Amino acid sequence: MKIVKKIMKNLFLIFTFLSLSQCLKKASKLSINVKEEKSKFIDLSDYDISKQKVDSISNFDFKHAKIDDNLNFIANKNNNLDFNQSDYKSNVKKVVAYNKGSNDSFKEFDSMDRFNKRGYKIETEYKYAGTVKYYYDSNYNLIKEINIRNGDTITIKKISYDKKNRITNVRENNLQKDKDYEYNLDVLIEYKKDGRPAKIINRNPNRSYTKKISYIGNKVVITRTSASNEIKKEVFIYSKTYKILKHKYGFHTDFNTYDEKDRVISNRTYMDDEYCCTNFYKYDEKGIQTVSIFTNHLRDHKEIKSISYKLDHLDNIIYERYTNSVTNREIETFYEFEYFDN
Repeated sequence: MKIVKKIMKNLFLIFTFLSLSQCLKKASKLSINVKEEKSKFIDLSDYDISKQKVDSISNFDFKHAKIDDNLNFIANKNNNLDFNQSDYKSNVKKVVAYNKGSNDSFKEFDSMDRFNKRGYKIETEYKYAGTVKYYYDSNYNLIKEINIRNGDTITIKKISYDKKNRITNVRENNLQKDKDYEYNLDVLIEYKKDGRPAKIINRNPNRSYTKKISYIGNKVVITRTSASNEIKKEVFIYSKTYKILKHKYGFHTDFNTYDEKDRVISNRTYMDDEYCCTNFYKYDEKGIQTVSIFTNHLRDHKEIKSISYKLDHLDNIIYERYTNSVTNREIETFYEFEYFDN
């Protein structure tokens, strides 16, 4: 009987050992799989939002800041190209853009811009969104913008200025809606004694709000209070050359980095202070952006958008080819230029 018990005990030990070995093998295999799975991810500890620092500049100068006609805060008006002013080479009169259609030999109209001899845009025509006409005062401040669609005037925007060419009032009326349509604008802009923008006030009773602008070194805080006393804050932190280093709005926080020519080379986004994704940008020797790469924390998730182009004899782009590595989408755009006679 003792012999039988001894044999049974040995068999039990052998079985236990074999079972333990199998478990260890499975655990080892599982560990490898987990390791392989984790290897797809970057080390998020390096992306902790608390580690993303930007320079603090105590004696920063915002005396040339402005509010544009779209009510955007511009940190330095001397460092910002007017949206309505041409940045093309030479004296451009008209630019027409065409996209390649369903066959290689057909070009579909996309948009058209017309400029005056001073290089200011006077008309834009879109394929689907109608036509926008622009009007200026003697100082070439934009004072009126009219949007026409299918022969009907859709919206009229009027902008008023003070003697220092600062915007003081923006009114925008949607003519296809009631007089008090909630998206109509009647905005006043107030300034501090030193000339910096101080308040943006929308007086439309259906959309009323006040935005207070405060300055702390190189930080700008815009606090928006609605009629219902709902408060929202937007924070900008700028570099010495007035480029946005950090932008916090709602649940989003963006961090930007720039190269030595002040071109943005990365834009990192956080949501609820958790890392979300990054856009990287590359430029060629002419300074034209040719590649943008989108990636989130998955290392194998990468979307590459590439742009190749051709230039005319004045270095204006006359052809662009856009490709996307994820969607495999390809867009070809042709630009035709007409110049003023010198």
